Amino acid sequence: MHASGRDVAVDLAVVDALRRAPTDDERARWRKYTREDVAAHARLADGWIVVRERVFDITAFATTHPGFNNAGQVSTALAIARALGKEASDEFEEIHSARAWTQLRDFQIGVVTREGDAEAEAEAEAETEAETERETTTRASPVPAWLAKDRDFWVKYAGGASEGVLRYLEANGCPQGRSEEDVVAEVALSTRDAASDKGEKPRRGRWWRRIVGGAIVAATFRITTKF
Repeated sequence: MHASGRDVAVDLAVVDALRRAPTDDERARWRKYTREDVAAHARLADGWIVVRERVFDITAFATTHPGFNNAGQVSTALAIARALGKEASDEFEEIHSARAWTQLRDFQIGVVTREGDAEAEAEAEAETEAETERETTTRASPVPAWLAKDRDFWVKYAGGASEGVLRYLEANGCPQGRSEEDVVAEVALSTRDAASDKGEKPRRGRWWRRIVGGAIVAATFRITTKF
């Protein structure tokens, strides 16, 4: 939990509501998303989850979670990253407090589409398709006031997750959508830095090692991103 999150007052009415499926009245107020829509947002830089048929964009929370810089909370941060783009109702219910449920409310962006929703809204969606597309493209992730007040929040969030964090997630089975070129470039940079740390200059005689190393990483990247 973020330090400033402790200042959020528990609202038992909110907790009770979020632990149940949304009512018809609530569903009418929110935009509808399919499970496929949610699955497309499975990265730390763009992360959604589903809890009790509600869709939450927790990008700002996940990106700035202290677990990535605090050894005692790494497992929690990794659990969050693994839940992105997926159904997370049982996991959230199992380990989160009433205060965490209250905080979750501030990240809701919609509800999951039910059978019949598409037909009922087809005419309205046809009239506003262009506007909806613009909203999808430009919509910013929610940043609740209590999170924005967190110490160093803007410094951490403005820069996004560090390369070290992204590498850590990928090594633990959470692809972050980086290109093959990015990974190969990192290998070259690491090779150069390692040589520099030893006071060496990369020699031409080692060119084949860098090429082979890059090819191995590229192949590994292609394999891991398939799962």
